[in-house]
Amino acid sequence: MADADGVLGTLERRSSALLLAGGALAVVYALLFAAEAIQGIMRPGIPQGIASGPAYALAFVGLLGLYPAVVDEGRWLARIGAVCAALGAFGFGAVFAVDVAKLAGVVPTPEPAWLGLLNLPTIIGLIPGFLLFGVASLRSEAHPRPVGYFLLVPAVAFSANFVALLAVGGGELSPWVFFVVTLGEAFGILGAGYLLRHDARVADRAAPSTDGDSGVVTTDDG
Repeated sequence: MADADGVLGTLERRSSALLLAGGALAVVYALLFAAEAIQGIMRPGIPQGIASGPAYALAFVGLLGLYPAVVDEGRWLARIGAVCAALGAFGFGAVFAVDVAKLAGVVPTPEPAWLGLLNLPTIIGLIPGFLLFGVASLRSEAHPRPVGYFLLVPAVAFSANFVALLAVGGGELSPWVFFVVTLGEAFGILGAGYLLRHDARVADRAAPSTDGDSGVVTTDDG
């Protein structure tokens, strides 16, 4: 069990808020696809990373907050999942920074080909990251079982999107497809965040405790 006063303990206490914030922003991102389908406003006017970057970066940081609870019963699942989530947070944070730079005119047009490599950590986060944490949560009794199922939803939704892109062989999918996929991802993130927010075990496990009248802060392990 991680130190309740350490970084992971802090993330565990805030994981539900981070997931809810990320999920809410992902809904906004999904609505932009709907707006693109109706009015064509996203491309080229709004770089997608401006909307997707903060949404998924927050969700991945929230995902890292689940690590202390699931690591005891799924050590390698949690460890590899944490690496994937960290890569996802980095990838979406970098995508956001690049798209801000595009708006500022710092990134040349057309953009350098190597920027496409930033898609790799985002894919690693969205598929194995959510998948591994979902399975680890289901194997653990630290959270309600539906939390694990909700965490699987973003991985399944993005995998379906990835398969659809491969199926069209380089062609374009309708923005409505991206709307449905992104809304599905948001649903999974919001569902997990909501259940965690109303699970008293999370607060009890992560909160520091005081040792009698001395006022000394201890953890559940000490």
